Amino acid sequence: MKKNTVDMFTRIFKVLQPPPEMTLSQWADKFRRLSAGSSAEPGRWKTAKAPYQGKTDAMVLNPIGYYVHYDPSPIMVIQPTIDMAEKFSKEKLSPMLRDTPVLADRINEKSRNSGNTIMQKIFPGGFITIAGANSPTGLRSHTIRILLADEIDAYPASAGKEGDPLLLASAPCPCCGELQPLVWSNVVFDKNDLSEIRYACSKCGVISSEAEWKEHFIDGTFVHEDPDNPVRGFHLNTLASTLTTWQEVVEKFLTANDQMKKGNVELMKVWTNTEMGQTWEEDGETIEDDELMKRREKYKCEVPEEVLYLTAGVDTQDDRFEIEVVGWGPEYESWGIRYAAIYGDNSDINNQVWQDLDTFLLQTFEKPDGTKMKLSCVCIDSGGHRTNQVYKFCKARFNRRVFAIKGSNDSAAAYIQKPSKSNREGAYLFTLGVDTGKSLLMDRLKLEEEGPGFCHFPKEEGKGYDEKYFNEALDCRNYATAAIEIINVPLKKPDKKKDATQAKKIVKRGRRRSGGIL
Repeated sequence: MKKNTVDMFTRIFKVLQPPPEMTLSQWADKFRRLSAGSSAEPGRWKTAKAPYQGKTDAMVLNPIGYYVHYDPSPIMVIQPTIDMAEKFSKEKLSPMLRDTPVLADRINEKSRNSGNTIMQKIFPGGFITIAGANSPTGLRSHTIRILLADEIDAYPASAGKEGDPLLLASAPCPCCGELQPLVWSNVVFDKNDLSEIRYACSKCGVISSEAEWKEHFIDGTFVHEDPDNPVRGFHLNTLASTLTTWQEVVEKFLTANDQMKKGNVELMKVWTNTEMGQTWEEDGETIEDDELMKRREKYKCEVPEEVLYLTAGVDTQDDRFEIEVVGWGPEYESWGIRYAAIYGDNSDINNQVWQDLDTFLLQTFEKPDGTKMKLSCVCIDSGGHRTNQVYKFCKARFNRRVFAIKGSNDSAAAYIQKPSKSNREGAYLFTLGVDTGKSLLMDRLKLEEEGPGFCHFPKEEGKGYDEKYFNEALDCRNYATAAIEIINVPLKKPDKKKDATQAKKIVKRGRRRSGGIL
């Protein structure tokens, strides 16, 4: 056989030869590059230096790179929502594909003829499909081999619930060497002195410093809870990160815990998810109507002295408007001021019921010292059959901060979102995360001690806080709460000493005459 023929077959067999065995971490160390725009430490990936170099990088992006380059396969990545999926593609995936040479050779995002889009990337031997868990159509009709599900706790209920993690990030005890996942309950700290955070071993009980534990992270590994299960899920939290100090984790917890005591659990939800890598679980408690009825108190005035601002929420029905005026004091302590219903045909903006609504919103409410207060902001529901009428009403009263609102279909949506004017009337429209708002309201209603977040209700007749009010879904209160969030005013107790001092400094000056000093 001629030498040229031998050389040709040698090259063919070399191409057909299976690649050498390589683990995912070995692939990342050899080929992965971290992008300057999306990583705190851009450059070559180093597993030995930072075993927990970012949850998304380690658990989602590195597997994508591995299967695109080393073991081509159909891949699907699921994010909680379509918006988050697009953000992941633009801010995380595309930079990796661009800056990791072996991936840039396989996925050409610049070519118009490549067939690549934001939500789908095609490469020899497979593809990457990116979907939102809130979009059923994006999850159908895909035959895939690799499924990567990120931020599962934020998925809508219909998308399923996160199961128990199968592989737990475990580190050895500095004293006895026992491998164990780091859990929050074993963290030891003094909230008045966070200079030293320590951790108690779950086996020997010895309490060691953060530095002592992290010195042994290089010997850590993922321990499989169910070795017979072919599915691999990974779980780790920020305690196992070399890029974040335990002091930072504890400080965030203390801040979130302080807010939770005031009825705001949102920071604690975020802390539980992002720092502990766990799913937040609601306690399932409900507020009984009779409990709120018993809470009612006599104000002996129209607006209590502690109130700093007034807002209103308006629920729009086909035959009426239901309105609640709420007073806000320091740290979101609130007082129900008035609940009323205005009946009439509101199908035409020129009908009398709209004028009646405007008259109601223009009235003032009096404090014990005679101070008359106006509404600082009003949110009116634009859902249902009166959408354009609400837009017209609100646009004409923009200077009074009367805004149209609508509920979001996304159960995980932020409470207050940036307003838009993309409607027929060009009115400002705020989209509310209604579920988020109701959760916040329920947490505040559960508070039993007066103070931050506590909800007061008047007992006096004529103010509207009867059984019917407490039997409703509290939509108006939700909208009034959105109104105080929209204007974003400081809800702090006035400094009376400071105000008195400033008042003394005001000197009444007379008219200056020629020559001399008054």
